[in-house]
Amino acid sequence: MGFNFTVDPTHELLLLWGIRVNCAVSFCIDVLAIHLLWTKAPAKTGAYKYLLFVMQTCSALINLHMGGIFVSIPLFPLIALYCDGFVCKSNPHACVVSFYFLVLSCLITLNVCVFYRHQAVLPYDHWLKLGKYAIITQLMTVFTYFAEHESTGRSDEEGWRDDSRRRELR
Repeated sequence: MGFNFTVDPTHELLLLWGIRVNCAVSFCIDVLAIHLLWTKAPAKTGAYKYLLFVMQTCSALINLHMGGIFVSIPLFPLIALYCDGFVCKSNPHACVVSFYFLVLSCLITLNVCVFYRHQAVLPYDHWLKLGKYAIITQLMTVFTYFAEHESTGRSDEEGWRDDSRRRELR
């Protein structure tokens, strides 16, 4: 027995235009926030201004991606969605990878922002204050973003066995 789930074309069109209108409004607000961060933020904020700028830029790009490029239509009550964006029809894998990149960069920037503010509020002689080593900790989070990941589908034990076989053949 199969499960047939159809979406009424009127509801689909309404949802699609709702997503696009939401994207247009949020993208305009994001661009305004980026402009205000760039022009009106006080000079005393220092590097935190640029972290917020990157965070807001990532947010704007995510809104543009989800509302213009990818345009995902959820299929409730199923845990699924399908894509109706112009790039998704040609290369859906690129859409998913670019969305992953945007969300991950936004989360990493958020992590660095929280860490930066945490270090800024601590007293100078507090035991959690990292001082000159704070930049190294921040860079470690960025390096984890660019870390190499092998997705061959085999376990580590098989990899070790293959390496030992290669050494035996030499």
